[in-house]
Amino acid sequence: MPPKVTVSGLSIAFGSTRALDRVSLTVNDGEFVSIVGPSGCGKSTMLNVIAGLLPPSEGGTSVAGIEGNGAGSRIGYMFQKDTLLPWATALDNICLPMDVKGARDAHKARALIQLVDLTGFEAHYPRQLSGGMRKRVQLARLLAQDPEVLLMDEPFGALDAQTRLIIQEEFLKIWERQRKTVLFVTHDLQEAIALSDRVVLISARPGRLKATYAVDLPRPRRVDEVMAHPRFTALFQEIWASLKQEVLAARERPT
Repeated sequence: MPPKVTVSGLSIAFGSTRALDRVSLTVNDGEFVSIVGPSGCGKSTMLNVIAGLLPPSEGGTSVAGIEGNGAGSRIGYMFQKDTLLPWATALDNICLPMDVKGARDAHKARALIQLVDLTGFEAHYPRQLSGGMRKRVQLARLLAQDPEVLLMDEPFGALDAQTRLIIQEEFLKIWERQRKTVLFVTHDLQEAIALSDRVVLISARPGRLKATYAVDLPRPRRVDEVMAHPRFTALFQEIWASLKQEVLAARERPT
């Protein structure tokens, strides 16, 4: 089976600044891949190119065999920033992708509400929901598109530590059920290992693919349990040793 996502020799330059340099990567159907690296190494830029929001300087990307921005309908993109409509209820926010197509499906909406455990909160507005509940609404809205690929850019980064662990657990359960292809950008190495099948390390700018690590931990997983696994600790130490070098290198380079 061909890869679900392909990044081929991707380079991005902003004026004289080269953000990404000849990055090549494939993600298989149903695979969960996290991308880590120092700030400013081009992780989010790569997702933007895959999503068709930014043209490549060199190379290219494809999703489900479709190159460039023609794959937009197959992609769901979740940002760190809260993108909920403040004047719309939780239900209306979730149904937004269906409403745009003029095809709201009440049964599908109810199923999504149940999937993210928001039954009873359908009529609440974002200001009435906790940070974790707003993230659940964002996730349900993402899944309402029924995308083949989920691009997730620090989606849980703004949450407090306890809420973040809970949302990680909930998202992992949903992913185990649906097995969507996921590209997940995070600064949290523990999160990357706990959730993923593979962790990809991008070097300090200009971002290059430095290493790929297979996360050979059993599934299904619980985040709290997997973090206590001896293999988790070994993987963390192995990846951090390399990531730390890149973080220190990024500090020494001009912005």
